[in-house]
Amino acid sequence: MQAVLQLMAQHTPDIEWDKEEREHHFQYQAKGVVHEVYFPTPRAMEERLELVAKAGGGVAIWELGQGVERFFDLL
Repeated sequence: MQAVLQLMAQHTPDIEWDKEEREHHFQYQAKGVVHEVYFPTPRAMEERLELVAKAGGGVAIWELGQGVERFFDLL
């Protein structure tokens, strides 16, 4: 997530919500190449957790501490 935040600070992109993929993303250009970055956000995580709950499932989390603290508020 740090790399995504660094790219945002460096390129100040417009962040968009992909309605089909249910994920936030942005584009930036470097050395003539357009890059598309999808990244997790609390909104996307909340939607996933709602789907899991509706299906009667559960979640597993790995790489604890690699994300954004706000994600833990959703659990």
